[in-house]
Amino acid sequence: MVDFHEYFLVKIRFDKVTVENLKTGETKGSDATLKFSNDRLLIVSPTEPAETIKRFVDQLSVKNLFQFKRTIIINARHPNILKFEETEKMMLRDVGAQAGSNIYLSFDEEVNAKEINLSSLSLRFEL
Repeated sequence: MVDFHEYFLVKIRFDKVTVENLKTGETKGSDATLKFSNDRLLIVSPTEPAETIKRFVDQLSVKNLFQFKRTIIINARHPNILKFEETEKMMLRDVGAQAGSNIYLSFDEEVNAKEINLSSLSLRFEL
């Protein structure tokens, strides 16, 4: 049976976005020109990171005749934020939704692709 589902790990850091296709292992990362953070907020304006994430997800997607269902796991970290407020979490959900994907969020720890169990996503991450 063919699995028509793609999974992406999106790491959002201070002015940096990295997207990894969890099935192929391919990765794309933003350069130093991307600016969307400040000292108090990880995402000041969602437009820049959302467009970058969507572009990277599109580039890393399997090129096929069939439309794959996409799920992204957003791992958000900021050096000055210990706990994200609900408004910031909503903005991160919006960024993921603009990429056209199901979204899971992780804030507490660094997430590596090798430690993600795709069958139990909802047990470990926020929706």
